[in-house]
This record gives sequence, C-alpha cells and structure tokens, in this order.
Amino acid sequence: MASRLMKEEYWHMILETLIMIVTNNLYNY
Repeated sequence: MASRLMKEEYWHMILETLIMIVTNNLYNY
C-alpha cells in the first residue's frame, strides 16, 4: 500500500511539473 501511495504522489508531481512547463511554453508564445 505504501509503495502504491508513493507511486501516485510521484505521478502527481510529474503531472504538475509537466503542466507548469506547458503553461510556461504557452505564455512564452
């Protein structure tokens, strides 16, 4: 269970960073 929870948190972190990068790229354009 703990490992699964950590995986989900890890994916949420990656998704947030990807969204930040995408929004930054959109603002740059």
